[in-house]
Amino acid sequence: METDRLKQFCTILEAGSLSRAASLLGISHSGLSKSISTLETELGYPVFKPQGRGLVPTVRGREIYSSAQAILEQIHHLQRGNAAEETLAVRVGVLEIFTSHFVGQLASETFADQPFEILELAPGQIEASLIERRIDMGLTYVPFPQEGIEYLKLCPLSLGIFARRGAFSGTPLAEIPFVTPTTQFPLNPLGIKERDGWPESLFPRNRRYRVNLLSIGIDLAREGACAIFIPDFLARRHNDVTTVANHLVKIRLPAHFPDLHRNAFLVKRTEDVEDKGMKRLSAAVRAAIKG
Repeated sequence: METDRLKQFCTILEAGSLSRAASLLGISHSGLSKSISTLETELGYPVFKPQGRGLVPTVRGREIYSSAQAILEQIHHLQRGNAAEETLAVRVGVLEIFTSHFVGQLASETFADQPFEILELAPGQIEASLIERRIDMGLTYVPFPQEGIEYLKLCPLSLGIFARRGAFSGTPLAEIPFVTPTTQFPLNPLGIKERDGWPESLFPRNRRYRVNLLSIGIDLAREGACAIFIPDFLARRHNDVTTVANHLVKIRLPAHFPDLHRNAFLVKRTEDVEDKGMKRLSAAVRAAIKG
């Protein structure tokens, strides 16, 4: 089976029609049709079926799409590896807390000598993207174990309730308005539902605002409209680039409350050896969290 046919199959699926795919690939409609017929003969089953004026993948076609992409990606890496003059991009999948006040450092300092790609992903998506070879490594504090995935513990990640300096002074904790995520994490082994990592067993929060972006939540907290539950290192890095009046200050919790912390993990494929890029990323994360 020729890899060109796999590329053509993926292009048709993504384009939705033979005509558009032929135009993108720079080949004739008839030539592309013949190539896909040959692919179906080699596989022993159809990969497309007509729908309206276009094509949609069959059930078997959808099943092989991810596998075909993974194969093509591996071939692409092997081919790029033969070009000594080309530096491969570092592809990292991370949770949202690592994209705020941290990505700039990674791009400008840790990986300044090579191309750098970062994807903001949810738990489970990081692991799936590693398996599909869309990323090379990931950062998480909510493991979503899957076969073929390994977690390297980096360091503890403390979390806390933060609000603008002077806001809600003397206000009972149960009455403080919070900004919370609009969506929840998928089912995971730690039982964490809230995207900000809030342990629901502590107490029901006074949810004043719901947002889909962490940056919006931080902005609301900085304006004194509410409190926000975030990692200590994120509040510290926020304060480093704002005036003292806009600093986010940690609200002291009652003595009977448990320590609020998780562990930060580097996520990798089990088969992959911990390389220089992984070690550099791990060191940068530890330094950022520990301050």
